[in-house]
Amino acid sequence: MIKGIGLIDSLACTLFCCFLILTGLIAMSILVRSFLPDDYEAFRELRLHALRHQSGAFASSLKEEEILSRKQWIEKLSGAEATSFLAWDESVLVGMCGVYSLARMRIRHKAYVWGMYIDPKQRGKGVGEKLLEQCKQWAIENNKRTLLLAVMQNNTSAIRLYERFGFVRYGLEPASIAIDGVYYDDILFALSLESKE
Repeated sequence: MIKGIGLIDSLACTLFCCFLILTGLIAMSILVRSFLPDDYEAFRELRLHALRHQSGAFASSLKEEEILSRKQWIEKLSGAEATSFLAWDESVLVGMCGVYSLARMRIRHKAYVWGMYIDPKQRGKGVGEKLLEQCKQWAIENNKRTLLLAVMQNNTSAIRLYERFGFVRYGLEPASIAIDGVYYDDILFALSLESKE
């Protein structure tokens, strides 16, 4: 009888997990990895989609980026002082972000996150955290002390993601972005990478 109850509990747990997967409440097969040149077409498609449908979340415009060549994108997305991470659900690109640092001696201890975007159907499933973790690891491996980012003040879902991850607000940049003559403020965030021993 006890074995039967265990089997029922196990079956109920399995069915519940299947329900969560089928309803999309948890993502099972998300793989996050560095950008490769062969990813260019998928990256470009998702980036232009983001700029078309959520243009207010980015400093770049669709008009500026749709004319960039493959070579320009590859140089921007990977290099000695920069990299980009892509989140894949099997063969479908569902998220992206980049991280870079500047080579100038007095500020090379900092890294900057840019271009975070997650397909709306994949939000709330941990994809953003996985992308940020990769940015953080890249910064640590490259001897950075601080990870910085800016987010438009009205982008509440991104703000919640960054705060959950441990970023701390340190300022506000007024009129950071101008879209069609309207100015928007950016909230500035920092994540300390110094070990707390």
